[in-house]
Amino acid sequence: MIRFYFDLANRCYKYYSTSKNQSAARADCRKDQADLYSWRDNTDENELITALLIAQTKNQINVNEQEYAWSSGIVHHGSDIDYAVTWLDPKAPTLQHPNMKNTANIGFCNQMTVFGYDGYTEPTQIIRADETEDCISFVFVPQTNSRGQVCLADDYCSTEMNYICEFSKQSNLSNKTFDFN
Repeated sequence: MIRFYFDLANRCYKYYSTSKNQSAARADCRKDQADLYSWRDNTDENELITALLIAQTKNQINVNEQEYAWSSGIVHHGSDIDYAVTWLDPKAPTLQHPNMKNTANIGFCNQMTVFGYDGYTEPTQIIRADETEDCISFVFVPQTNSRGQVCLADDYCSTEMNYICEFSKQSNLSNKTFDFN
């Protein structure tokens, strides 16, 4: 199967509308010598929204409601000070708990700050049957007369949801059989 990646900025992205847990999603990305998406700075939000909108157009994905997608983010729990999110890409910044008011943090999902977000203020750090919300998902929240917004949520790694793969344009592409749009 040819996998279509969207060529945006310095990276190439693919949004998969197939539900898998985070480790299975990562294994699928690795088949293409790609990996799950890692957030690097606030400009990545535009690339994510663009990839989701392109995927919606090509695959008739319904983004009239919130769309969740796995990223490569891993949660390290602790107090607000000890809490951190790290990414598979070592160049990506570590994110602190939103209560730390670090301006480098991307926005965690919050009903008060993300219009249309239908959920609890993130991160929730809920424990269910001895499983903690240790993986980070991106939530695409569509908005009327707007491209929408992306925010972070912590989720159970065993939850099945869509996912976003990426690779750098600087990667060795000689063994890849991708079509770029």
